[in-house]
Amino acid sequence: MDTPYFKDTNMKILVIDEDEFLAENLCQFLKFNNNIQARYVSSNKEAIQLISQNQFDLILTDIQITNSIHDNWLLQIGDINPGQKMIIISSYPIPKEIELCEKLNIIGYFEKPFDN
Repeated sequence: MDTPYFKDTNMKILVIDEDEFLAENLCQFLKFNNNIQARYVSSNKEAIQLISQNQFDLILTDIQITNSIHDNWLLQIGDINPGQKMIIISSYPIPKEIELCEKLNIIGYFEKPFDN
């Protein structure tokens, strides 16, 4: 499947989700027929470390990660890289404090499970 929106963009995307099957498949979809570097991690601790050392054009992340280093770990992303574009992928509704937080550049929200 060709996705013209991403064609020849050379984007770097990070996927953060405990569901490694979902994360890996999402990365494969993004890489397929596109010039996208996509990788995934399954913990926010790994994510914070990667974001501290790398620049990503977009982060796709779940908001509920087991063993979170602290409750507001998404705020750390905003502190490390102000203006970082993020899309939330979650089976939980977006908390109002995240929705209203000016530090986060949340550009979209997808509800799990994905429907056809």
